[in-house]
Amino acid sequence: MTTTIRIASIEPTVFFIREGGTLRQRALLTLHNDGTAAHASLELRGEGVAEAIPLGLVASGQTRHDVYLPDIRQPQPLTFRLLASAAPEQERTLQDERTLPWQPQKHWEVHLIQYAHHDLGYTDLPSNVLQEYDGFMDQVLEFCEETADWPEEDARFRYQCEQNWSVEHWLQNRGPEAAERLAYWAKRGQIEVTALFGNQTLELCSHEELVRLLYPAFRLKRELGIPITSAEHNDIPGFTWGLASVLAGAGVRYFSPGVPQWYFGRGEGRVHPLWDTEAALPLGTPAACWWEGPDGARVLLWSDLHGAEWQPYDYDQAISELPDMLRALDEGGYLYDMVSYTLRGGHRDNAPPSIRYAYLVREWNRRWAYPRLINTTNTPFLRAFEQRWGHTLKTLRGDVPGTDYSVAASCTPRETAVDRNTHEWLLNAEKLATLAAVGSKYPYPRATLEQAYRDTFCYDLHCWGFHHIGGPALDGEWSEKASYAYRAAALAHDVTFKASNALADQIAYPDEGYYLTVFNPLGHARHDLVRAPLRPWSPCGSPMHWQPPQEGRPWPALVNSGAVGRAIVEPPAALLEHPFRLVDAATGAELPYQIRTLTDPQTAEPWAPERVAMGKVDSRHLYELVFAAGALPSLGYRTYRIVPSETWPAFASDATVAESANGIQVENRYYRLQLDAARGVVTSLFDKELGRELVDAQAAHGLGQFIVRSSATLEEEPLRVTRAIVAESGPLYTTLRLRGETPACPRITVEITLYHTLKRVDVSARMLRDSTPNVEVYLAFPFAVDQPQFRFEAGGSVMEPLRDQWPGSNTDY
Repeated sequence: MTTTIRIASIEPTVFFIREGGTLRQRALLTLHNDGTAAHASLELRGEGVAEAIPLGLVASGQTRHDVYLPDIRQPQPLTFRLLASAAPEQERTLQDERTLPWQPQKHWEVHLIQYAHHDLGYTDLPSNVLQEYDGFMDQVLEFCEETADWPEEDARFRYQCEQNWSVEHWLQNRGPEAAERLAYWAKRGQIEVTALFGNQTLELCSHEELVRLLYPAFRLKRELGIPITSAEHNDIPGFTWGLASVLAGAGVRYFSPGVPQWYFGRGEGRVHPLWDTEAALPLGTPAACWWEGPDGARVLLWSDLHGAEWQPYDYDQAISELPDMLRALDEGGYLYDMVSYTLRGGHRDNAPPSIRYAYLVREWNRRWAYPRLINTTNTPFLRAFEQRWGHTLKTLRGDVPGTDYSVAASCTPRETAVDRNTHEWLLNAEKLATLAAVGSKYPYPRATLEQAYRDTFCYDLHCWGFHHIGGPALDGEWSEKASYAYRAAALAHDVTFKASNALADQIAYPDEGYYLTVFNPLGHARHDLVRAPLRPWSPCGSPMHWQPPQEGRPWPALVNSGAVGRAIVEPPAALLEHPFRLVDAATGAELPYQIRTLTDPQTAEPWAPERVAMGKVDSRHLYELVFAAGALPSLGYRTYRIVPSETWPAFASDATVAESANGIQVENRYYRLQLDAARGVVTSLFDKELGRELVDAQAAHGLGQFIVRSSATLEEEPLRVTRAIVAESGPLYTTLRLRGETPACPRITVEITLYHTLKRVDVSARMLRDSTPNVEVYLAFPFAVDQPQFRFEAGGSVMEPLRDQWPGSNTDY
């Protein structure tokens, strides 16, 4: 025989077939035949292994053969002997022999989780995206029905409703029949509805909002009987610590944050990673841990690779790509024999569902025992993962601060400020509305409050603009985004206004004249400053009521209420223009007050320009009564009388104000504050009770200093002060006002207020920002602290930086 055949390589693969009830592993055998074609076989020898595998006719040159070896489960040396002969009936002679260290291959389970990646905006206007998802959900039900009777259960179409806003909108527009169909397929396990409303910028969320993000899903659980056991949160680099406790407290056991890799330079080393990949989790491969919340509750966290979704078109693409994907997992140190990959129907955020993956999985599993493909959703995969590997996972405790979308929120700074304030207004509005509904005929505004919360949810979603940053599409997207913040604020104000008026109607006001009732919606007693505008802003809703006949009008009239069942009390301007005393109605004690008259439209407070403009036609918009309300009970109130007087009362005060060439000094019982008027900084803030200076005089910036910085060059420009004055001074507070300018901010007002009855200093700013891009704005607060330590309030938690974070995570934002 002139044949000489050599074994060029033997490569194990991840593929297994089932043959006669046993598993056999596919290996790729490459041969090089220097002679003529010959009949060959491959003998295997190892511990417990002895068999021959016919190869058939091996042609001249280099050839590749699929060989199916026994499923060897222990590492061992394996000897391969190649034998060949010129004819099938001839005795075969040894051509080559190799002994290789053989490593068992995993019996891979590859779980495929199809979702859309919810992004309310980015690909279209939010209103259009909502309409598009309505169609997606219709398709999801159709695909469930099409594959429901397939005997191959792993191949049936399954879908992860990864966020709840699309499901909620679809149900509102499709009706009860759609709800019944959703419930049916969810109970069968072909659809999973997850716990969170959306992919949120969690740094924006209040404690209350963090909890309420679960309300829509759990309403479906109550009404439709569907399980809610997992939460999804993707495309966002970071997640708030309190979320772990919120999820666990609601019975949600699994949390799957899809961390986008591109934010960290895709392993290039030029961008700080999201966390320490040695002490926490790897970032280049899927990973899992137990995540423990502030209260010790925990969820199983599965970190998948958002942006690395697998989207095979058909079987040929799948078999071409999957082996390399699994090999990369092994090479990356992935420990487990099961993994999940997220799928989308197409290469776009807000991608439509696709049934092609069902057909792909059916075809694949008919050919291969392993890797086994399984169409699934979060909970079945993670439940199986927990059973197999949960006991091996580390526990991580703490916050993972976000590194992108918390900054994106500053693209719309006014709306973000409105949104943040609304979180607190809504909480107070709900408390007042509850008290008013219990104590009066005020109808509890459930729908209004729910709508307001939905609007805050939608504003806090992670999308902050169209994918092309500019043009009419972006303007339209931001307009809709902003509308969520403004509408939520309007609804919160509406409920607060009407509920407090309804409560006031239940209080006895025995004497003639004007009373002022102050409500405390907090859960603890309070001593604080009250600012009561003479002409408050009207609520957004204008209910009507029948007004009985009056003098000069013998017929009833249907008129605007403003409040509920009556008109808003709008005192005349003369009330604050003529002398009066302010008296605590319960004790008879007389209180000091200040009357603020707004004349400067650039004052650093909300709606100052509007009030000054409206003051031209109604001077009440300019007046504000300011006083200190003490001993306000928790969820209670105190009432004060405005009693006309012959003369203006004189109020004693220990506060002093002195102006000099060096600046302005204000002193009271708590502090001595020195302002450098030329630089616009507080050079000294001496705490009299502590007997110490609070300002770090050696710091690079001054206390309260307004600074702009180029994010490209890091060059800084401090405020150039054009004017510094004592804007207001009285028995309750003194306000210093700075005017100035910087590059990118041609008009700036900074106000520093020192309160004389409260140990508090406020710094407020109003700026006119021009269109200069890539400029950051700061206010500096260099306090003189020897061993600085601070805690801050995050969503659902109070945390100390670094200590209460994942190892190596960011502190930037």
